[in-house]
Amino acid sequence: MVSQSTEQGYADAQNNLGYMYEYGYGVDQNDLTAVECYSKAAEQVHADAQFHLGYMNEYGYCVDENDSTAEEWYRKAAK
Repeated sequence: MVSQSTEQGYADAQNNLGYMYEYGYGVDQNDLTAVECYSKAAEQVHADAQFHLGYMNEYGYCVDENDSTAEEWYRKAAK
């Protein structure tokens, strides 16, 4: 069900699937897939996904650690 919703472009589903992959809930933990899911949701102005991308950039989870990119995502999430 979540997978179908993500394929249809639902930002909430993409964010939720990202969370599942980030923490390994019901799926094998995979930070790269989490970043991909969060990115799709963040492009649709999903604040939670934007926050998660900020966090992953701040601490270097499957992306290069980058404080300025993290700050950009955190600012977008705060709007």
